[in-house]
Amino acid sequence: TGRKNLYFFNCLLDGERFIFLVRQPHGKYREKRKMEIEKAAVAGTLESSDCMVTVEDGDGNIDLVLESTVIHQYGNQIRHVVLDTLKSLGVQNVKIKIVDKGALDCTIRARVEAAVYRSAGQSEQLPWGGAIR
Repeated sequence: TGRKNLYFFNCLLDGERFIFLVRQPHGKYREKRKMEIEKAAVAGTLESSDCMVTVEDGDGNIDLVLESTVIHQYGNQIRHVVLDTLKSLGVQNVKIKIVDKGALDCTIRARVEAAVYRSAGQSEQLPWGGAIR
């Protein structure tokens, strides 16, 4: 059937670091490595209902800069989506700048994922389609 490429993600807390385990369809587990930012990368546009995400290597933590036309209404939600997406990807060391022009949560999540994957040099076997949760 079409299910043979499904992957399931589990997250275990080990002290202060997260270990992401990927259960392959046959049920065995392997550890997913943390995503490391190797170079600066950009995803998105400055068009209406979109956002531009810029990532670069950080100083040992997540440094988020947010500019938004709707920051007073949705600033906390945008921050939550960005931080949740970075956590899901295993990114712990990044400077990320978001210039938002009213993007939906799914657009913000997709732009953050794209920028992180570009910065890590990963262009094949990307888990698109909601596999990252």
